[in-house]
Amino acid sequence: KTNKLGEGIMKNQVEMIKIFNENKDFVKRYLKQGSVNAKLAVKDEKVKTEIDGVVETVNTAKENDVVIKGSSNELYLINIDKFKARYNVEKELSSDYQEYKAIGECFAFEFKGEGFSFIAPWGEEMIVENGDFLASPNAEITEVYRIEKNAFKKTYK
Repeated sequence: KTNKLGEGIMKNQVEMIKIFNENKDFVKRYLKQGSVNAKLAVKDEKVKTEIDGVVETVNTAKENDVVIKGSSNELYLINIDKFKARYNVEKELSSDYQEYKAIGECFAFEFKGEGFSFIAPWGEEMIVENGDFLASPNAEITEVYRIEKNAFKKTYK
């Protein structure tokens, strides 16, 4: 069996959710493991997510966003409510990086096929390559994003 991918090049979130649902036979529930370093973002700060020299996406911080330094030292943004749902926030966030233990989950499948780009939930272009994971933070599949394959293996079990 191989994954199904719709026609066209740039996909929006509605199309990505449809693709995700078409691949439900491959989707599994994964638990976050380990920890990350995180700090409060500065409004309008540009954060480039880059792993092994490949730019995954670029995002602009909004009020109450958090910058996370992930398992592959990649930087990415998440809003504070999602951060609190996915990490143990025993200490208050500040402008300095601090360590936070992961507690969340995701629903994901390994993408097999030719790479393409899509519009991430935050409205910016995001790439996906063969072997990466397409993920959603909840079983309702309200949004879809990419997790680079090595970062996924370090972060989820």
